[in-house]
Amino acid sequence: GGIEGAVRYVPKPVTPDAVLGAIADVLAGGPEPDQRKKVQQAALTELARMERGDDATLPPQPGPRLSRLERLRSAEEVEAAASTPTPAVVLSDSQRALLRGLLAAPSVSEAAHQMGMSRSNVYASLRRIGRKLHEPDASRLLRRLRAGELAHLLQD
Repeated sequence: GGIEGAVRYVPKPVTPDAVLGAIADVLAGGPEPDQRKKVQQAALTELARMERGDDATLPPQPGPRLSRLERLRSAEEVEAAASTPTPAVVLSDSQRALLRGLLAAPSVSEAAHQMGMSRSNVYASLRRIGRKLHEPDASRLLRRLRAGELAHLLQD
């Protein structure tokens, strides 16, 4: 694959903030082999989601269907999920403060300015929060925050 071994990619158009944010995120993300495994797993999960057509913004892609295998796998996943309690997501005080700041400000740049942070550090923090919430896309996480979906996490 083209990005085999990569732990991050920065889509074009590339901005200095995006590069700095990606570097800060990688440096804060633990051992490289663990990060690579997580990125590969996230990519496989995203491909499976796209194949199922879960995202309304993307048309389902034509491709081979291994329906019997998919049914077996999903039955196993359902059984495993039923027997494994979902751990509660706990954000740190500073992560909750960051989300509150983002909610109160009209833009990420303004929130960063008000909190005395760089935009790249705000995005790196958002990605760390996103990993806890299994939401790797910082922009989607921000949309969910502004839509009120994360209000329960902002309580002290």
